[in-house]
This record gives sequence, structure tokens and C-alpha cells, in this order.
Amino acid sequence: MASHLVQVLHFVRAKILIADDQKEVLNVLRRGLEATTSLVVCGEALNGAEAVVKAAELHPDLVIL
Repeated sequence: MASHLVQVLHFVRAKILIADDQKEVLNVLRRGLEATTSLVVCGEALNGAEAVVKAAELHPDLVIL
């Protein structure tokens, strides 16, 4: 049973919301994070207020500010 759970979790991708006021930084972060198979960027924000709103909408596993 435990090994089956580990196999299922192996295929789960963590959803990440990224925020920065510079679009170029967001692009670099997105490319770097999505280079792995276990991460997916679910949203981007250009400031903290927008990040709070998007986090409430998207329910990411992690927010990078």
C-alpha cells in the first residue's frame, strides 16, 4: 500500500505561483522551474497585491515572491 502511494505521489506536480515586478525575471523563473518534471507554474503576478489575489484563486502549493 505504501509503495503504491509513493508511486502516485511521484507523478503529482507541485503548482507554483511566481511573482516579480520584472517580466524578464518571471520568464527566467518559469523556464527554470518547468525544466523539472515535478513542478508546474500555475500563475504569475507582477506585484504582491496581484500575488495575493491569484493565490486565493489558484491555490498553489508554493508562492515565490
